[in-house]
Amino acid sequence: MNKSFQLKMVSAALALGMMAAASAVTAQSVVVGGGATLPELLYKDGLLPSDFSYTGTGSGAGKKAFLDNNPQATEGRYFKNELAPEDVKPDWPASQSVHFAGSDSVLSQTELGAYVMSNQSSWGRLIQIPAVATSVTIPFNMPGTGNVKLSRDSMCKIFAGVALNWEDLPETERDDRTGALKPVYRLDSSGTTELFTRYLTNACADITIGSSTLKNNGKFSTVSDFKMLFVNNTVPATFVGADGSGGVVTQVTSTDGSIGYVSPDYTQADLNNGLKVAAVANASNIAEMPVTQKVIDALGTASAPEGSASFNPLAWVPTFDVLPTAGYPIVGYTNLLINQCYEDKTVEAKVKGFVTELTGTGKDVIIENHAFIPMPQDFKDAILATFVTGDSNNLDIGNCAPGVGRP
Repeated sequence: MNKSFQLKMVSAALALGMMAAASAVTAQSVVVGGGATLPELLYKDGLLPSDFSYTGTGSGAGKKAFLDNNPQATEGRYFKNELAPEDVKPDWPASQSVHFAGSDSVLSQTELGAYVMSNQSSWGRLIQIPAVATSVTIPFNMPGTGNVKLSRDSMCKIFAGVALNWEDLPETERDDRTGALKPVYRLDSSGTTELFTRYLTNACADITIGSSTLKNNGKFSTVSDFKMLFVNNTVPATFVGADGSGGVVTQVTSTDGSIGYVSPDYTQADLNNGLKVAAVANASNIAEMPVTQKVIDALGTASAPEGSASFNPLAWVPTFDVLPTAGYPIVGYTNLLINQCYEDKTVEAKVKGFVTELTGTGKDVIIENHAFIPMPQDFKDAILATFVTGDSNNLDIGNCAPGVGRP
């Protein structure tokens, strides 16, 4: 037999073998999800069970995939079969159900209303709960001898595109840094952007920003798509766009003079490589670093909804409409979107098991090692009572009428 033909036959056999292995993984009751990149490293490093697949696409794409139950309806970003062999990472087919999503962007009333109208009667109730608390850190790339401690005024002017150079900031905040300022922002629909712009909306409400191209009468607003802040949905020319949390870190580390916003997980992973983060002023005009206790100070006490409010998925995620007076001020939660009912009862049991794990303390060390904050135990207890044990309002996962469940 011709040697070249033999090699082709072997290659074809290997390819078929890998495809078969990937198909076998697909055929199993893998719990498929994706979305926010802010908690992606945490989810993939032990927070999720080993038979859960998670693809970081950004919160907006993840929510859309979950609400439409289509892993390919994600703004050009596709959920990958992360449990397939390393050499074969195919996209999940459109027929694959999306069992859960991660999102730092809270569901809107419009999104929830559309789900209730179109899918709730056949798929069951949608559940939205906070998984962990988080900060949004401000990494920068500009050599200097001192720390960067940014006031509210400086944060507002930097991300409005008004401060064009480091020397436009007070010397007490930038130390001896000079040169062009290049803000890095998320190109994709992002929950990190939503958390960050909620901070800017609160922090800059009483700040005179100056001549900018911001909409909303020259003020910030809470958005998940950063460019939507600006007239004609066009960011200033000095801004640099990036996809995902990893993309932001890559742009910051490779662009002199840059400053961005990103998950604490990513900056922690790169601190040993020389990445620096800024201290940011709270409502008391004290610039704080995003260390654990300062994040906890800003988060304050979060209370779970009770009674009839527990039926509303929008009530389960605390948001910050006032700038914290203490601690590091850019904080919030990254959330888990799941269903009460699933057609595949094996998947349903796995989802319920994961929620049960989140309400205990066994995952707290992993959460803390990734620079996130576990939910308070009383909040965890409320999640357990409502969505696991069924002690409250019959909302427990699996408590469903026959024939009702996410496909």
